[in-house]
Amino acid sequence: MHQQLNDFLYREAAFRRPVVVVIDEAQNLSNQVLESVRLLSNFETDGLKLIQIILAGQPPLADKLARPELEQLRQRFATVASLKPFDRTETERYINHRLSLAGANGKELFSSEARALIAASSKGIPRIINNFCFNALSLGFAMHKRKIDGAIVREVAADLDIVSLGTEGHGTQALDSEGVTPTTESESFLQNDPDGGSPYSDPEIPQGTTSIPKSDGSQGTVGHAILSALLSALTLKVSGNGGRARSRRRR
Repeated sequence: MHQQLNDFLYREAAFRRPVVVVIDEAQNLSNQVLESVRLLSNFETDGLKLIQIILAGQPPLADKLARPELEQLRQRFATVASLKPFDRTETERYINHRLSLAGANGKELFSSEARALIAASSKGIPRIINNFCFNALSLGFAMHKRKIDGAIVREVAADLDIVSLGTEGHGTQALDSEGVTPTTESESFLQNDPDGGSPYSDPEIPQGTTSIPKSDGSQGTVGHAILSALLSALTLKVSGNGGRARSRRRR
């Protein structure tokens, strides 16, 4: 098999077709498997690496690679980049970009308050932003809303609040548009009117609608960031939280 792979890589190099291997969720790899990845980077000619390897994962990948026993693997990194969470402005630009790709044609489908709440609640992580927007749009459609407002985003936040459903949950408090929790414990995500009730607790589903599709949180990212690294032949991508990239290149 080793010889077959070597022949394949030489053949692709002769046609100037780069070979790239991408390994996602690499934080779950054992040290033994990571050592095998290092050995893959040995395929090369005198002046050319025959294979590029990208490791993509969440922050535990960086912790694992920092271990002394993986020193040889770390020495092969040519580039390391970390993707940080979006700030509020970047979150709004991201939402606009996704809406544009979906054919929104410049329509303002989210109010300013809704965008601010999504930015605060998602902590700038693209996958969570996707979830909030998808569920808000689905709920807005079911309620015949032409624009998603802050009340709908709060309703979605309550629906997505897993912590409060667990044994450790003590009543999750809502975020306001600045990401600050209310000071009164009796306030909740569902308090959208002066009487403390939710006008959306029993949404009206349009006639003929049997279900509302659910988001799988795809794209992204993120979850958490991505450390990108080109190893001479090996690129490391460690997912942190998702947005802006910073890189260091070995000289």
